[in-house]
Amino acid sequence: VNQLEIRLYYTDEQIADLGLSEEDLVFYWWDGDDWIRCSNTGVNITGNYVWTIINQTTIPRIHDLVGAIFSIAQEKLPVWIDNNKNWVNDFGDYNYTNIQAAVDAANQSDWIGVNATLYNPTGNFVENVVVNVTGLYIKSVDGNALVNASDTNQPVFNITENDVIIEGFRVTKGEHGICAYQVNNCTLTGNKAYNNKYGIYVGGSDNCILIGNQAYNNTSHGIYVYWSNNCNLTENKAYNNTGDGIHVHGLNNCILIGNQAYNNKHDGFDAGELTNCNLTENKAYKNGDTGIHVDDSTNSNLTGNQAYNNKYEGIIIDDSTNCTLTGNKAYNNRYGIYVWEGLDNCSLIRNHAYNNTEDGIHVYRLNNCSLIGNQAYNNTWAGIYVDSSTNSNLTGNQAYNNREDGIYVEVLTNCTLTENQAYNNTLDGIYAYWLVGCVILNNFVANNTIHGIWLEYSNQTYIVGNTIINNKAKDSGIHIDRYSIGNKIHYNNILDNTDGGSYGVFDEDSPATIATYNWWGHPSGPYNQTTNPTGLGDAVGGWVIYKPWLSASITKAKYTVASNTGTLNALDEADVTIRYDTAEPVEIYVANYTGNPVEEDLAVPGLNRYIDLFINQTDGLNRLEIRLYYTDEQIADLGLVEEDLVFYWWNGADWIPCSNTGVNINENYVWVIITQATTPSIQDLTGTIFAPAEKLAPPEKPPVGGEVIPVNPIETLTLWITTILLLLTTTIILAKTTQKTKKYF
Repeated sequence: VNQLEIRLYYTDEQIADLGLSEEDLVFYWWDGDDWIRCSNTGVNITGNYVWTIINQTTIPRIHDLVGAIFSIAQEKLPVWIDNNKNWVNDFGDYNYTNIQAAVDAANQSDWIGVNATLYNPTGNFVENVVVNVTGLYIKSVDGNALVNASDTNQPVFNITENDVIIEGFRVTKGEHGICAYQVNNCTLTGNKAYNNKYGIYVGGSDNCILIGNQAYNNTSHGIYVYWSNNCNLTENKAYNNTGDGIHVHGLNNCILIGNQAYNNKHDGFDAGELTNCNLTENKAYKNGDTGIHVDDSTNSNLTGNQAYNNKYEGIIIDDSTNCTLTGNKAYNNRYGIYVWEGLDNCSLIRNHAYNNTEDGIHVYRLNNCSLIGNQAYNNTWAGIYVDSSTNSNLTGNQAYNNREDGIYVEVLTNCTLTENQAYNNTLDGIYAYWLVGCVILNNFVANNTIHGIWLEYSNQTYIVGNTIINNKAKDSGIHIDRYSIGNKIHYNNILDNTDGGSYGVFDEDSPATIATYNWWGHPSGPYNQTTNPTGLGDAVGGWVIYKPWLSASITKAKYTVASNTGTLNALDEADVTIRYDTAEPVEIYVANYTGNPVEEDLAVPGLNRYIDLFINQTDGLNRLEIRLYYTDEQIADLGLVEEDLVFYWWNGADWIPCSNTGVNINENYVWVIITQATTPSIQDLTGTIFAPAEKLAPPEKPPVGGEVIPVNPIETLTLWITTILLLLTTTIILAKTTQKTKKYF
């Protein structure tokens, strides 16, 4: 047999019913394992038949025709409906030259594969795809197929039904690269959208997922998602866009994690009107405006993001409520982190802001907000700047090596600065302007070129428990300007602020600032040329009341303005709580010494704990109870008898046991109750030192009944007989003398 030709005839109705492309019909044969396209095959559309010619050189060959199976199907084209859902264009899959034709032929939840090599190989093919079948999964296989818009005013992919997946395409030259509008549960994965107006556009859609996409060189935003709920944007990249990199607006319960936005003309990330959204571990850099901008949002969290080398702010939050920024890094921007205008109940926790050309962290017009554990360093202006805020709390922050102030606070009311560190700054460690009723507590302020703490136009500020050391300029430790009144400085370590004739504390004008119960670096107290010329501690100048002072340094202190009944919790500062009952407001201060503040040691073993208690007035104070807590390990290490622990107090000359004291061994605390009738009494609490130790042993007493002395009976009898004889002799002599006298009368 030299040659065979097979012709299989069909009708136009069959072609129409099956939705086939008549021109693409060919013969396939079964080689025992797979369907193979015949090598010499085609279609005669005039005669309505498909043909194949077989000889010794074709596939199949003549000698393969020993029970050969043949079938007719379309030529494998770039697009197919993947019936087996294996992303292989198998025999029997319907093939199409373009994506829209496959979509039009698809049923709900079908898979459509696009061969990236065969589809648009020249780059000149154009089409807009309307995905109007629910649940379609359209994927580019063997690369990223390039889809150019035929109508540049329409999306390249326009998703109009729910549950659609688009994966792995390059989409370009449309109004939107991919548009999903008012559809739910859609997923866009691994696509590249460029040279569109919007790269990827999702609006009014819920439960959508964008993973691993790239949006770049678009004339507006790279990725734009708005008024949608429960959406997830993960590990996308948006760069070189004329608008924002990633712009999200009006989202609820959304997640942006691991995305990158860079080299965009405006913001890297611009997020407005978010509710319960999380931005986590994103990167925003080299953007023309802000790295990450969150506006008018509620309950949103920014965690572990990096914003650097942006023209303006690294991260900016404005007009938002209950937002939290944790563990973010902002560097080499104009402002590192800028939080402002109408924010309530927001927290900045453990963020790093450094090498910015203005402030590291700038906070403006916040209420009830907290800055905790942040680090701000090497910034050109202030490390941390807080302005025009109420009830704000700065705790455990570090501000160092900044070219202006470490911490700059301005126009604050009822704010606290606690356990911050401000050191090595070119101007002040802490600059406080126009503070009212604020507390500066247990901060470390050192090695600043100008002042440690500078109060200007500030009233009723309490400076307590701070260590202010080695600040270098004149008037450098704590400087109080002439317009600041009613401030109190107690239980601070103020020392070595001596360069250039500087002072530990200097007040420019009356009324005098009360700066009592401070450690000035030497037991002789602060130096003052007139009132204490022998003091070897830091100098005081101007209008300062400094007596009495402490004779030793402290670790930390705590204070409260007490009223009615309550508890001063100083567990973190001194392992102490103080319960009070007062009819009048009273300031209560407690401080923990670094060691024994007096030269005389306790006569009994103790916990090596020494605290100082001071109240500013005694009227109306009915009762105080001090509880000092310890651990079982401390008792064991010191070899103490726990049941014998009591409080002692220093009366100025000796350690005296308190009259109403004891120990609670179940809850591990030593207690003392102080009233007007106890020792010490309420009146004694004007700077009183207490220490817990074991009870004094009571003095030894002799046995009951006196001393027993052994007696010799013969010696005792002889003594009694001799005594009786002497008495008789005396009686006889007296009687004779009386008789002689009577004779002369």
